[in-house]
Amino acid sequence: MIPDVFSFTHRDGKSAVGTRAEDDSDLLLVVRDEDCDCIAETLTARWDNAGGTLADRFDTLFSQMIGEKSIAALALAGKKAAWRCIGDMKLLRFRNGEALPLSQRRESDIIQGDAFLLCTGNAAALLREEEIRIDLLKAENARSWAELLLLRIMERLPAQPEGMSLITISTRASVTLDPIRE
Repeated sequence: MIPDVFSFTHRDGKSAVGTRAEDDSDLLLVVRDEDCDCIAETLTARWDNAGGTLADRFDTLFSQMIGEKSIAALALAGKKAAWRCIGDMKLLRFRNGEALPLSQRRESDIIQGDAFLLCTGNAAALLREEEIRIDLLKAENARSWAELLLLRIMERLPAQPEGMSLITISTRASVTLDPIRE
């Protein structure tokens, strides 16, 4: 299963977007409030060779980020996910459009139809969970879900917005890559 990922960051009057859905590599997705940053990166061979459960490997990786005041992190490895969230960050999980409760630290299987939202506290404060769910159900992919959420956020932003970040992840439909034809 190849997750569809979209990230958005706004700080110091500048915005940046990113998208990723190339292959089924293990991913680390992080939203940090400290410098209002999004990270989406492929996990390295060091991760693969670490041994232990996904939660054990993720805890080791997360402990390296613990200096952050507020952080939400999600690791996707095959058909498993592990996550941690500290501070005022928001981390939501949906299965087939219905919200699933998340603990502060957890590992779980992922299935087709799962979706995740990671966002900074200031973005989360401008959204209600029901609105997030409705926008997910309307969206075709992670990017369109993020765009719908951003429209809501933009309507509610104060005149001098501080930085914010969000990452949307969807496994609703497999992303297939067309083979190169010669």
